[in-house]
Amino acid sequence: LPPPHNTDSKKLLQYSGALYANLPAGQSAQTDLDNAVDNVFNHPNVGPFISRQLIQRMITSNPTPAYVARVASKFNDNGGGVRGDMKAVVKAILSDAEARDINVASAITFGKLREPVIKFLHLHRAFDGKALGGYYDVWDLSSPETLGQAAMKPPSVFNYYSPDFAPAGPMTYKNLFLQGPEFEITNTSTIAGFSDFSQWGVMIGFRYYDTPNGAAPSFIKPVEHARYLTGASALADNPQAMVEELDLLLTAGNLKPGFKARLVEMATKTIRNLPPTYTVRDVDQTRRDRFFGVMWQIIQSADYAVQR
Repeated sequence: LPPPHNTDSKKLLQYSGALYANLPAGQSAQTDLDNAVDNVFNHPNVGPFISRQLIQRMITSNPTPAYVARVASKFNDNGGGVRGDMKAVVKAILSDAEARDINVASAITFGKLREPVIKFLHLHRAFDGKALGGYYDVWDLSSPETLGQAAMKPPSVFNYYSPDFAPAGPMTYKNLFLQGPEFEITNTSTIAGFSDFSQWGVMIGFRYYDTPNGAAPSFIKPVEHARYLTGASALADNPQAMVEELDLLLTAGNLKPGFKARLVEMATKTIRNLPPTYTVRDVDQTRRDRFFGVMWQIIQSADYAVQR
């Protein structure tokens, strides 16, 4: 038997210039489905809706109406008469003045909270962590003791959080009325969980461990910290230079000056009382103490949590 399908005429979305606003009776299920998708896809609200959500995920939780309109115009027409060209849409989002102007980025209303999975991926990419075989086996990290979020496993079809979520506090009073979608899955448990999980799941490299003979396992390449820890010019030997580079790498230079100064001070004091006959191991451990101490402080900070 053919699959059940109502072959009656159908009334779809009605708007000016609507394609397939009314479907005739007798069409096949596939034709009705194709016509319905085209009807929705060409609705004038689709461009602004998709553009705003993509801007929220990529740039800032509170884009101006003008920013949304500029991106939506590229969705409507990529310049060559094509609607829905996502390459053109993403390019418009990333190259827009509101995404690249340092003065705009300095405003208190600009930016977005990094969601846990984005932190996890960003930190592995920042230090070139990768599976040697190209296969990434990551288990469910939705527990509050880990990330509090599992990639590709939202709790509902509406994603992990609402794009209109506004957290209580300064963002919703003082007449700011700001939205912060990612704050909906941020609480004391997930913050504490990420802090603990990041000590081994991010800083050293997820699924990395030492084999009995001290060699790295063959199936995974640990995150790369050699620039900071090895060689005559190891950055861990220069706290100021190390903090400056980590600031640029992890927060695009957005660490607050006072915080940076304290990080440099902390790194400078992280020096063991090396004996006159100190060994390479002593030097290596000192470098690790400095580097991992500074890195851990940065990735737990508000300056890192908020992408600007």
